[in-house]
Amino acid sequence: MRSYLLGPLSIVAFGLSLLPGCGSGSGQTATAGRDDQSTTARITPNARDAPSRSPLGDGSKVRDCDIVFAGPGPADWRGDAYSVGPFGISRRSFLQDAYEADGPLYRIKTPTILEGHRPVRISIPPEQRFRVGILVVDPDEAYGSVTYVPCDDRPRTAFPAGFLLRDRKPITLRVQVGKGPVRALHIRG
Repeated sequence: MRSYLLGPLSIVAFGLSLLPGCGSGSGQTATAGRDDQSTTARITPNARDAPSRSPLGDGSKVRDCDIVFAGPGPADWRGDAYSVGPFGISRRSFLQDAYEADGPLYRIKTPTILEGHRPVRISIPPEQRFRVGILVVDPDEAYGSVTYVPCDDRPRTAFPAGFLLRDRKPITLRVQVGKGPVRALHIRG
């Protein structure tokens, strides 16, 4: 298991620690075709050409305990998160306007935390996919949905994550905990 040191730091501290020095990637874009069974993310061809109605992210990704922050994350994480049930996204990066420009697009790194042991699936509503994609590790791979599977040996699992954006408008995510109902999570852009 690859882990990043978190220790007793709060979600605020590790959110800040992600900002400086996180690479912007190679800038290459995948342009291969997509079959219906593909789980490989692609930034849609010409997605960097604004304005566009092409989706920024494509496909879906399952994230498990392979790349997470070390330690369980802070027990009081909800005070610094947009959250639905046991799932939260750090608000620190949004509050600090910590966007990285990439031509007409923006990237923002927003650590996520999942409390308990049920998987959570987040997705971008179809009407917002032309302007929002979900990043998990590689800044050049954006997805339309991500399923987070928590580590079995922790009360909470913290994942590096973020968004690829065409603008800084608010984002609505669809969040499904386990097999429960899909709920909306509104995030300030």
